Amino acid sequence: MVDPRHPLVVLTDQLAWAQIEQVLTPHFERKARTPGTVTAQDMLGEHEVEFGGGVGSGGRPRLPVRLMASLLYLKNSFNLSDEELVARWSENVVWQFFSGMEYYEPRLPCDATQIGRFRTAIGEEGLEQLLKFTIQTAVEIKAIEPAQLERVIVDSTVQEGAIAHPVDSRLLEMARYKVVKAAKAAGIALKQTFAAEGKELQRKAGGYAEPGLKACLDGFCLAKGWASGPTRPARPRQAVQALEEGRQAPAHDPRSGDARSAAQAGCPGSGHCRRRCDGG
Repeated sequence: MVDPRHPLVVLTDQLAWAQIEQVLTPHFERKARTPGTVTAQDMLGEHEVEFGGGVGSGGRPRLPVRLMASLLYLKNSFNLSDEELVARWSENVVWQFFSGMEYYEPRLPCDATQIGRFRTAIGEEGLEQLLKFTIQTAVEIKAIEPAQLERVIVDSTVQEGAIAHPVDSRLLEMARYKVVKAAKAAGIALKQTFAAEGKELQRKAGGYAEPGLKACLDGFCLAKGWASGPTRPARPRQAVQALEEGRQAPAHDPRSGDARSAAQAGCPGSGHCRRRCDGG
C-alpha cells in the first residue's frame, strides 16, 4: 500500500508514460547488420556465401523502458549516483510504484552500469524528450505557469580551472622526462637521469615570489640574475613583508661595504642585494 497523496504517487498518474515509451522505444530496436561474404569451393566450383546478415534475435532482453526512464527521473530529482539510486530503489516502495511495479520487490532494479548505457542509448535527443514531457506535466497540473517558461535564468558558478601553466621549471622537467623516456625506448643506458634533482629544483622554483613581486630571494636578484655577497645573506621574508605593507625595505648595512640604499643602487629588491643590479 502506498499513500495516494505522496507527490511521486500523484506524478505517476499524471506523466504520459505511454507516450514516453513510444518515443524512446525506437532507440532500442534491433538494427540489421551488413552480411559478410566468403568465397567457398565445392563440386560445382567457387561461389560466394553470405553470413551474419539480417536482424539478430539473440542476446539478453532489454529492461522495460518505463523502468529505466523512471530511474533517470529519480536520479536527477534526488541527485544520486547510479549505485546509490539502485540501492535506495530496492528499499523504497513509492519509488517502485513510480517505476510501474505492481508489487514490492526487495532486489536491485538493474546493475548500476545499465543506467549509464541507457542514457547513452537514448542520447541527447531522448533526454530532451524526457524534459519535454516533464514540463508539459508540470503545466497541466498547474505546478508552474506558462509565463514562467518564457524566460530562463541560468545561474552558473565560475570556478578557476586546475590548469598547469607552462612555466619554465615545468617545461624543463617535462623535457628531462621525455629525453629519459626516449633514451630508454632506444635502449640507451644512462648513468644518471636527474629525476630526484629535477623534482627538487621544481619544488624550489615553485617557492619563489610571484611574477611582478620584486624582491631578492635567497640572495639572488631575479631582475639581473646575480647573487649577493656572502658576508650577510639577504632576507627575502622581510623584503616581501615590507612590499606588501607599502613600506620601503631596510637599506644595506654600512658594514657590508655598500652604504647605499636599495633605491640608490637601483635594485628591484628594495635593499637586499649586496651589489648594484647593473653589475657594478
